[in-house]
Amino acid sequence: MDDFYHSEDANNIVHLFYNADVMVYVEGEDDVPFWEVVFNSLAEYKVEVQEVGGSNELAKYIEELELGKLQGVIACDSDFEILKGNLRNPNIIRTYGYAIENSLICPSTILKVIRSVGKISAKNIPSQELGVWLSYFTRIMKNLVIYDVHNELNGLGISVVGDNCSKFLKSKKSHDVCEIKVNEFIANIGFSVSQNEIDTIINLIGEIPRDFSDFIRGHFLFSAVSKFISASIKQINSKVSISNDALFGSLLLAFENNFDEEHKHYNYYSDAIKNLSIAA
Repeated sequence: MDDFYHSEDANNIVHLFYNADVMVYVEGEDDVPFWEVVFNSLAEYKVEVQEVGGSNELAKYIEELELGKLQGVIACDSDFEILKGNLRNPNIIRTYGYAIENSLICPSTILKVIRSVGKISAKNIPSQELGVWLSYFTRIMKNLVIYDVHNELNGLGISVVGDNCSKFLKSKKSHDVCEIKVNEFIANIGFSVSQNEIDTIINLIGEIPRDFSDFIRGHFLFSAVSKFISASIKQINSKVSISNDALFGSLLLAFENNFDEEHKHYNYYSDAIKNLSIAA
């Protein structure tokens, strides 16, 4: 990969090897199927989505693209870049929310996974329970997101949310976030956020516009949703279990089935792809 990467000419004709019109470079293997769904649904040309082996490698591609030495498209997680005003190059397309999980995960995909994996009849789908859980989860997460954004914008380097929700759950067997644990964590986090700074972050997110849930880190969101899905399936059909890999695959399939004009993020990705500069 390194030798091939350092060949500028090779990179700019690699799409021909795949009989594609455009190369789309992504960070890792989980990103490939997500961006394939997005581009295959919205682009009027054929793309080849290729993972480059991690964030450090992707940074090299971004640098080459910014310098005009690389043709193609880079598709990656937004992280907090939109809050920093760093979205300048239209050929770097970023996720609507923090990561691909924020687009993959929504009430309809969660319920489809529960129904298909749990082999659950339509009348037993926990729609109301999911609504209550999501409402409570996003409400409790708001303060964590504010502190996570403040930490990122000020370069404090403290782990706020992390990749796993377990330490914030009411118990090892629970799928509910514990408000007391969240408040205790914030009280001992090592930095404070003034009311004025909180208001600034709230206004910043509101002006984009985005919801606070869009800035929950992707792996953290996935870990929390996996807890809810597993608990829901076990309650109705205790014989069924699901691994994280299988859950991701099921969410991806549900997302592919749901990705149309009714999806909350559809227009964002549609506009982003329309704005790409694709060489003839």
